[in-house]
Amino acid sequence: MAYNKDKVERFHRYILNEYYRDLFIENIVDVGTTDKTNGRFTQVGIRPLIDEGIFTQQNYASELTMAGRIIAIGERDLLVKTLLKDKEIKIIKIKEKDFTPSKLSELLGSLNAKILVSVDKKTSLLKDRDWMTHIDFVNGKMRFNSYYDVFLISSKVANSRIIILDELALVWIKQLFQNPITGKKEKLDIQIGKIKKNGKVDVLIRSVNKLHYFKEYIKIIEII
Repeated sequence: MAYNKDKVERFHRYILNEYYRDLFIENIVDVGTTDKTNGRFTQVGIRPLIDEGIFTQQNYASELTMAGRIIAIGERDLLVKTLLKDKEIKIIKIKEKDFTPSKLSELLGSLNAKILVSVDKKTSLLKDRDWMTHIDFVNGKMRFNSYYDVFLISSKVANSRIIILDELALVWIKQLFQNPITGKKEKLDIQIGKIKKNGKVDVLIRSVNKLHYFKEYIKIIEII
């Protein structure tokens, strides 16, 4: 059975819109792009087998919900896991009672620093009256001392650690892919395979990334 062109188009556009809406990396670093890659690039993606009806039958929804968001979150987790795994990045251990707004201010070495904090840690900070006077929200975005942007990361990945990234800390490059629907080069690769005998379709959705970082511009705080 041939694919319905309108349903294929909706499939592509929904995933792309969701991915671009939920991008994390672009909020903390200017991302470069390239058409060529090498062995230093890392794929972040999913490869589900889905029912052919999503592309052929009108009574099937054409959207694969959460797919774009999963890739965006995967890029975020790739960054956090890579930094936390690097034993050469010094970890600053601070007792819970000593971790105060003034201590965080002392550790922030750049006016353009970004702060990455786990969801659980954010919740505990917002329960503390002292911290609350230093945290505000602008257009739904969390800030510290009315200037430093705060970004949420997975509690499962970060645990009790907080990451401070100077503006010079990261270089991130993404591969571009020619999209057959938009007619443009996109940061997300979407490939739809042929229908298998069991009525399933092999779909690949991925971004391809290269991360380089400078350890001297990164601080990791571990609350003990």
